Amino acid sequence: MSATNSVGTDTQTLLLTITSVPSAPGASNTTIDSDGDGFADELETAAGTNPLDAKATPINNAPAQVLGISNVKLGIGLHFNKKTATH
Repeated sequence: MSATNSVGTDTQTLLLTITSVPSAPGASNTTIDSDGDGFADELETAAGTNPLDAKATPINNAPAQVLGISNVKLGIGLHFNKKTATH
C-alpha cells in the first residue's frame, strides 16, 4: 500500500487474515461431512438423507459438484482526506 502527500510517499505492506465467516444468531457453523459426499451432515439430516452414506445425497442421490471461481478481481480503495493528529 502506498500513501502520498506533499511531504512524500511511503509504502507499507498490509496483511489481511480472514479466519471465519460470522454466522447469524441461531445459525449453524458446522461444515462436517462425515461421508465425504460434499454435503454437510446437518444439511443431509435436514433433507432426510443419511449423513454417513456417500451415495445418499439431498439432490436425488447425485454427488455434489464443486466449481472453481475464475476471473475474480478484488479491489480495495482507501481514501484518507481528513487531516488528523498523529499519535
